[in-house]
Amino acid sequence: MIAIASGAVVYGPFMRKLDFATVRAGGSPRLKWLDLHNMIGVVTLAWALLVGTTGVINELSTPLFTLWQQTDVKAMLAPLRGEPIPRSQNSVRRRPRSTR
Repeated sequence: MIAIASGAVVYGPFMRKLDFATVRAGGSPRLKWLDLHNMIGVVTLAWALLVGTTGVINELSTPLFTLWQQTDVKAMLAPLRGEPIPRSQNSVRRRPRSTR
């Protein structure tokens, strides 16, 4: 992780001079391989951060959902405590009355 972070820190100021993902093919083969190495490293870093962040969000979803149930849902249902459980469900929309 330290090597990746230090590579990003070094690569950032250097790339301000060039467009992103520029590979200087006109120079020496060593320069071309260095540019490819840097580009692949930065793309890999961005991908790893995206996948890692998504994983953290997915992993925290269960405890956060449980916390929400224990706090907000409990508070919303508190006024209904002690009320009988409804036997049937009613629609929220009103149905027009049929004229006979």
